[in-house]
Amino acid sequence: MTETHSFKRRDFVKGLGVAALGAAAMGVAGCAPQGKGAGDEGSSAPASVNLANTGDIEWGRETDVLVVGSGVAGYAAAVSATDNGAEALVCEQYNGAGGASGGCQIFYSWGSTALDLPQKFEGITDDADQMYEAVMACGSNLADPELTRALVDNCADTIDFLVENGCEFEPELKPVEGREGQGAYKTAQAGGAPFALKEVFEGRGGETLLETKMTDFIVDGDSGRVVGAWFEDKKGNPLAIKARRAVVMCTGLWLHDTDMILKEWPTIDQDLLEANTESGSKGIPFGPFMGDHIKAGQRIGANMRHMSYMNSEPYHSTMDLQELVIATEGLTREPDEFHVNLNGVRFYDESKTRGQMAEDIYAQPESTYLVIYDGKWIPGKMLPFATEDDMNNWAEQGYMVKADTFEELAAGMARVWGMDEQVALNTILTYNSYCEAGEDPEFGKPKNFLTPLDTPPYWVSPKQTAHVQMTLGGYDADVDGHVRHVNGENIPGLYAAGLCTGGHFGKDAIMGTYQMTAATFGRLAGIAAAAEEAWA
Repeated sequence: MTETHSFKRRDFVKGLGVAALGAAAMGVAGCAPQGKGAGDEGSSAPASVNLANTGDIEWGRETDVLVVGSGVAGYAAAVSATDNGAEALVCEQYNGAGGASGGCQIFYSWGSTALDLPQKFEGITDDADQMYEAVMACGSNLADPELTRALVDNCADTIDFLVENGCEFEPELKPVEGREGQGAYKTAQAGGAPFALKEVFEGRGGETLLETKMTDFIVDGDSGRVVGAWFEDKKGNPLAIKARRAVVMCTGLWLHDTDMILKEWPTIDQDLLEANTESGSKGIPFGPFMGDHIKAGQRIGANMRHMSYMNSEPYHSTMDLQELVIATEGLTREPDEFHVNLNGVRFYDESKTRGQMAEDIYAQPESTYLVIYDGKWIPGKMLPFATEDDMNNWAEQGYMVKADTFEELAAGMARVWGMDEQVALNTILTYNSYCEAGEDPEFGKPKNFLTPLDTPPYWVSPKQTAHVQMTLGGYDADVDGHVRHVNGENIPGLYAAGLCTGGHFGKDAIMGTYQMTAATFGRLAGIAAAAEEAWA
């Protein structure tokens, strides 16, 4: 083919295909605690009901611990609550459980778990202090040190908790971005953790109410205690659910709430915002993930923090290819990949964290990068998003490049993306020489991740920085999940865990820290909520 494919960002944002599960973009500054918002509306039932003035509510359901959200944080809280003698009920606004955890597999933890899996590389060790320093450094030292220390001290117990409750992990650790080779635990199936916990929870008689959307908290007017919440049931009718001990919020992200994104990130690139809005209409894997539950907390004075921190990551295809339902790579970036820009040159250490990568990619021509890999990756790297037959077809159409020699590969890159053929060839040969020498003098990529191209056929596929992937702020909660009021005191009866909370990450996070944070603090919140004295 002689046609040159130009990937223009303005064209990308016109459509994200059905395989749109990736993300991207920038870290944003701002760490001051943020208080109650004004002008938030939208409830089918009275907000913050004052029981002293309104009399008894006709409760549709009641339980000891009411968990809102069905991801790994929610089910960890529910199982832990039942472990500690409390009845629990999980409510989920969508028609399937799992939330943002439903497609995830990676849990970053240092060792000393019951599984006792070895590190993949010789000479690599890991311990609590190393993990603490890595997590803090990744987030520009803006994470809450107390929360980070609690994460590190409890994460091994969380792995054991998951194993004890039916979660299966692969037999070796997966090296993660942003580290020299220290590994993370990978579940045997995507979404394995929340669904394993769900099975245990429901096997004990626990119940998950799907298509049950929370709209507001119910607060006792005399004590200020959260005693339940208003919901809309499947038919849109108001439903009051009483929480005898506590409500635990595990509602996850709010990355598709355009109003909140613009409020916290007023300078966001318009193309990035448009792509984010479009992806929200697809769900990843469920969603969209809106900020209604954050706003409900603000209405009762719950403090929020780190709201303007938003993590992003490289997308696994380009926007125009997504419109054609072409996902040219699996979702998980490997730290030993080899990337170049549209000029055919390397521009960073490919083993950095996704947020760091996204910022560098965003500065490249057309915010696009190319992944170069060889036959070692095929077909495992692409599955389940593309078979080898799919890739051959895409190469024939000029969306990817396939070649048996480096010379042919560079010629194909020049033909499809218009770069200088000799520059591309020199970049490939130079990178391979770094791999053979075990040292990257240009960008300092750790030697464990310097993997040469040595198994034809060779492939090149385009990727892009596309949209916000993670919102890293939310409820201001302590180690046990107690939510703080804007006045600094705990709100009685209200807990939160997972990605609806702020303070855990700072501006970025190592792969697997999201899941581990959700599972760990969901577990701790469930324990604390079960210990609350019953309200009535």
